[in-house]
Amino acid sequence: MQNINGDIHMANKFGTGDYQYELVEGWGQWPIDGVASDIATTSNGNVYVAVRTSYAGLYTTEGDNPNSGVIVVFDKDGTFLTQWGEEYFATPHGLWISPEDEIFHADSGNHTVTRFNSDGELLMSIGVKDELGPQGEPFRSPTRAVQSTNGEIFVSDGYWQNRVHKFTNNGELICSWGKGEPVFKQEAWNLYKKEDNPNATGIPGTGPGEFNLPHDVTVDTNNNVYIMDRENNRCQIFDADGNFINQ
Repeated sequence: MQNINGDIHMANKFGTGDYQYELVEGWGQWPIDGVASDIATTSNGNVYVAVRTSYAGLYTTEGDNPNSGVIVVFDKDGTFLTQWGEEYFATPHGLWISPEDEIFHADSGNHTVTRFNSDGELLMSIGVKDELGPQGEPFRSPTRAVQSTNGEIFVSDGYWQNRVHKFTNNGELICSWGKGEPVFKQEAWNLYKKEDNPNATGIPGTGPGEFNLPHDVTVDTNNNVYIMDRENNRCQIFDADGNFINQ
């Protein structure tokens, strides 16, 4: 907030230092009702938004709607271009776009990771839609998928399983790390809490290489893997083989 000649003006910039952002009022011609879960941009400046159009009926007027979602695409000025993906998504969660403009999406509702070109054509799918993976293996509510510079894919498998998985560029599992024994998690963030939850695996831990809801993942140019360990309020750093480096 600024005082200019006695008048109060609200500042449209947020953040500090080198990380300051300016709010563009009215940006985006929003075509649908829903809640955005993640956002990313392609090399030409188009903006891709993962949208939950229904979450147990919460985001629509139909209370009994199943979970559903889409990818909504805008140009850099906020003009709506297209939307796609209704047949692939249940609960959109993590969205990441590669330097080659391939879209990687992790769906925490149907337990899949999908890969598309920028036009929405499906290129690859990992996991079986609407089926839980085996204990300790992909996937049980994955949260995000990213790709390293050598093409390997890393997935944080967070809500029902405290694991990280590494795949080849073709989607073949290389390794996993984190704990994977059965447990019923009582934490408030457990969206699937009930009296007895046989679907929840992965004992939460606080030690190196242990997680309590790995909620996001990214990889640097040296192919080190950064895991956002949400309920432990920390970021853990590993090499590409899952060896702990720092936190």
